[in-house]
Amino acid sequence: MLLSFVFYSGLFLANSQVCPTSTSRIISYYIASDLEDWVTGPSKPNGGKAVLALGNSGWSANIPGAIWIWDSEPVSNPSIDQTVYYVKEFFVPGVALSASFTVSGDNRIWTYLNGESFGCDNTSGSWWAGSEKTCNALSKIKYGLNVLNITVTNEGNSGQTPGTGVNPAGALYKLSLTVRIDN
Repeated sequence: MLLSFVFYSGLFLANSQVCPTSTSRIISYYIASDLEDWVTGPSKPNGGKAVLALGNSGWSANIPGAIWIWDSEPVSNPSIDQTVYYVKEFFVPGVALSASFTVSGDNRIWTYLNGESFGCDNTSGSWWAGSEKTCNALSKIKYGLNVLNITVTNEGNSGQTPGTGVNPAGALYKLSLTVRIDN
């Protein structure tokens, strides 16, 4: 049975699929880049919610369910390298059976789950269709509260004027999970 939303033991899960069995339940859901991401960067040194990154016509990478985000739009200073840090907390209500992470960004990306790198970094840029990187994140997922950290650096383009929308920056990601909840 496919549901848009699931409420389980006081936990709200969006975009979930519930497949009950006699002794356990299997649910699938995802965590994706959105305007609820906490971001710290040049425009938000004390942190705040992410904003929609508009990018440019060259941004053709696509991860269904995720949106491009950054700490400001346009980039606060396109002439220098700028690094933004994203944090997303999420709850895993059982035993993780699968965890697939897909990421794209302009320019360089480093990824961490629960404080550990899980090999989904991309330091050569990945904003065009087909350049999205997908990795298995299962070994870093645990029961309970999990923390996803993503660091993205936008490479500066010397001589660009702030506020013009040139040299855009952004991150796009999705963590798809399948979890078994035992009765």
